[in-house]
Amino acid sequence: LHFLLGLHLFMTLYDCLHYYFHFGAEVNIPFLNRLRKSHLKHHYRDMNRGFGVTTTFWDKVFGTEHIV
Repeated sequence: LHFLLGLHLFMTLYDCLHYYFHFGAEVNIPFLNRLRKSHLKHHYRDMNRGFGVTTTFWDKVFGTEHIV
């Protein structure tokens, strides 16, 4: 039960962050702005790169970072 509740909470937070990246106003938090720019590049520049919504760590590990 605790695992399922934790999973549900994580997915809800992930979905809220994803929604913010698409429709939220820019904020003065550099970390969020970098993630947002990377995510929007994924949708509008190169759909084969930048899969991370909450982190770019795995994009670095798997070589799917956006090339400047």
